Order: sequence, then C-alpha cells, then structure tokens
Amino acid sequence: PNPNPNQVGIFPTTEISGGHTFFVQNYHTSTGRWPTAVHATYQFGDMPDYPFGKRQRFRDWGMWLADGEELVTSSRYLVLEDDAPLDAREPWRGVTDLHARGRQHVRHLERLRQRLAHGFALARVLNRTVVLPTFWCYCDKFWHRLDKCAIPSATTSQQLPFVCPLDHVIDPAFFHGTQKTRLARARPGGAGRARGVV
Repeated sequence: PNPNPNQVGIFPTTEISGGHTFFVQNYHTSTGRWPTAVHATYQFGDMPDYPFGKRQRFRDWGMWLADGEELVTSSRYLVLEDDAPLDAREPWRGVTDLHARGRQHVRHLERLRQRLAHGFALARVLNRTVVLPTFWCYCDKFWHRLDKCAIPSATTSQQLPFVCPLDHVIDPAFFHGTQKTRLARARPGGAGRARGVV
C-alpha cells in the first residue's frame, strides 16, 4: 500500500508518450525508445460516430490490430510511393517573409493530394486496396497560431519537414462516407472497404 495516497507523480515522456510527442514530433525515433503507452489525444478526422483520426494514427504506427482477417487476406493492393526527392525546408526569414514556410507546406500538400487522387482513381479502376506512402509535412497542423511552422511549445524540438499523420493531409473520415451512411452500418467505423463520400 502507498503510504501517501495523495502523492502525484510524473511519467517520463519516453515511457508514456502524448499524442503530439509521438505522432508529430516522433520523439521515440530520436531517443530510440518505444514507449509503453501512447495517448491519442485530439486528432483531426474524429467524428461523433467514430474516432477515425485516432484509429488511423494507431494504424500508421502498427499499434492497431487488423479490423478483420477477411480485409487483409482477400485484398489485392496498390502501393503508392512518392519517389520525388524531398525539398529542404524554407529558411526562417522572420518579418521579411513570415509565410515562406507556410507557402512551401501548402504547395507540397497540394502536389501530394493530386498524386493521391490519381492513385485512388487507379486503385478503384483496378479494384485494389491502397497502401499509402509516407507523408511529409513542412508545418504542424494546429488550431492556433504557429511559431516558425511548429506549435509554440515545440519550436526547438520539432523537426521540419517531419513524417506527419494522415489527418494532417486528408480527413480519414471522408474515406467512409457521410455520417448518415456510416450510422446505417452494422459496425461503428466499419466500412468493409472505404468507398469515398458515397
């Protein structure tokens, strides 16, 4: 028994990782230590009927079991790869041009989304399941003002560009239809196969 039940402790980030620390800052890759637990925190793409963003982030890092063996064993795949070299990040120019990094990020995502759209169209014609490429981002995605394209508390620790989660690029809920069609399904979050916004 704990002699002081009111004692408060702090878990080290290397053992119990927050969502931003793990999924965006990728702290475990720089420390070489895989945490015991990861907290999903807020994700873009979560909907009232299902936490699509949280599930996708865990899937991306191999921390989500397959939703059903039939989806894995009966599928044929189309692997999307981006073989274009990654541009170096724009230097920070301060008040001379506060938005240089932001423009680079937007240009990069526009090109990436166009390539993804072509890949999705090809996969649909070929009746294949898409395997997504690694996504890179030049700015964090945040609901408040950024500092040099990172959240203010991570300016010195955030690598730019960084491997970013799917919900920084596209909304994963859109793969699974409208909320009305999703609610009509037998299993929450289950689509059998993602078929876009129909």
